[in-house]
Amino acid sequence: MSDFTHNKFTSQILSNLTQAIFYTDLSGKLTYANRACERFRISECYGQDIDQLSVDAGLLKSLQQLRELAQAEQQSVTSYLSLPEAASQYCAVHCHRLLDESDVVTGFAYVIEGVSPEQVRDRILVTNLLENCQDLIYFKDLDSKFLCCSQSLADRFEANSTEEMVGKCDFDYLNHDCSKGFYRDEQEIIRTGEPLIGQEEDEPHPDGTVTWVMTTKMPLRGLDGDIIGTFGISKDITQQKEFEIELEKTNKQLVHASRHAGMAEVATNVLHNVGNVLNSVNTSFSQVQEITSRTNLENIDKLADIIDENAQTPNFLQEDPRGKQISSYLKKFASQMTKDRTTIEKELTSTKRHLEHIKTIVAMQQQFATSSQMFVETNLCDLLEDAVSISSSSLIRHNISLVREYSEDVSAWVDRHQVLQILVNLIRNAKHACQAANHSDLQIRISVNQSEEATNISITDNGIGIAPENLLNLFNHGFTTKENGHGFGLHSGANCAKSMGGSLVASSEGLGHGATFTLSLPVHQNEASANQPTDDIHPVDKVLQAIT
Repeated sequence: MSDFTHNKFTSQILSNLTQAIFYTDLSGKLTYANRACERFRISECYGQDIDQLSVDAGLLKSLQQLRELAQAEQQSVTSYLSLPEAASQYCAVHCHRLLDESDVVTGFAYVIEGVSPEQVRDRILVTNLLENCQDLIYFKDLDSKFLCCSQSLADRFEANSTEEMVGKCDFDYLNHDCSKGFYRDEQEIIRTGEPLIGQEEDEPHPDGTVTWVMTTKMPLRGLDGDIIGTFGISKDITQQKEFEIELEKTNKQLVHASRHAGMAEVATNVLHNVGNVLNSVNTSFSQVQEITSRTNLENIDKLADIIDENAQTPNFLQEDPRGKQISSYLKKFASQMTKDRTTIEKELTSTKRHLEHIKTIVAMQQQFATSSQMFVETNLCDLLEDAVSISSSSLIRHNISLVREYSEDVSAWVDRHQVLQILVNLIRNAKHACQAANHSDLQIRISVNQSEEATNISITDNGIGIAPENLLNLFNHGFTTKENGHGFGLHSGANCAKSMGGSLVASSEGLGHGATFTLSLPVHQNEASANQPTDDIHPVDKVLQAIT
């Protein structure tokens, strides 16, 4: 470093730079300061430790923190602060490690340069995005080592800070095989310049846990357009994958139970009911996937290029038409990401509720041989809202309006899950009837009427209607008017209603006049108990009553 600082040519250049540049040895003692350091009173302290500098408290703290980071094997670190001594009021403070010919650290070089308020503002916007975005954002160099990342990624990898991850790679946090795959993908992007968009990746961690992400990876380009690394954003889809695995497991259990008992009708009916719920689950997942696929990181890459290309252009952000739009665009981008995260959280919460209902169906199927129905006093309005929520996305998608005609205090003594399954099936059938109708004002109306003895839930649609000759056969096993129907839903629903001491009936004035299905349920416990199914009911019907 001595030869370097005493070179006349180099010294002349350093002395005339507007940036304040000074060096310290490993112990922190000042060994060189150029002329620009005078306005910070740094050049007065040759031979002294920088901890004893008579400078602004904020600057001194920043210098100390940067030295600690550089000592922790980081090649270069930067911080931003406001200084009265700086002409621009804002400064960027950089700290670099000085290496000799053997790459041994011999000291530290500090650079203090003025930055514009706009540059600080943009830095704040990006910093807030990286610190608060729940998606995983990262930038890597040509060796797939982290340049910077979001706080969410540091938390996921259980790193102490985002700074700790700089210079490290996936191999430091994930198992070898997984990291090797990520490295191979990133090197292929660097080689070809082709991005990876919407790719699902599993992340096995050293503690044995596995997480899943939907990731998009892009080439990171420098000012000259050459690729200098990669960057990407990943959305956590661990819950979604766990749901898929659980659903696959549930399906296998149902098929196995059906074969073991020799009752194919049971499995078909259960899958029919589970399918109703899965439609809503699939809608939620589709919405999450749509949000993920429309995330456009290419514009951020272009924005970074524009900023880099005009870094030396005076007043670029205030006067250039493109520069004026940067701040607004970053705000809109951050706002959209926050909105997308809220939507995804809402859809995952809804999906979790649907999965719990599927688990209940499976549990009831497994226990049908020994279990009896569980009658409890149930708020039917809450139950109706649960049934509506399962089909709400589909109703909205097909422009079918829903009219509610019931109060909040209607209750009955029923088996909650059996009634919920009947209601889900009736709403789904009403939706299909509306879809088949040839008019635009599609509507489903749900009304509840209660007497001293029974509660009647009516679901009315203005759909295609029912032909008179079909009304008498609607509840027969295997009868259906749908092209791809199986004739299980209404049959099992009628059996369930009967087993609870109630009934399920249908009415229609004919094709083109819609239809009404009315579920009657007992109000009091003694009526339900008095109508428990007897041993003369067909064994298959017993199973259907227990699980649908």
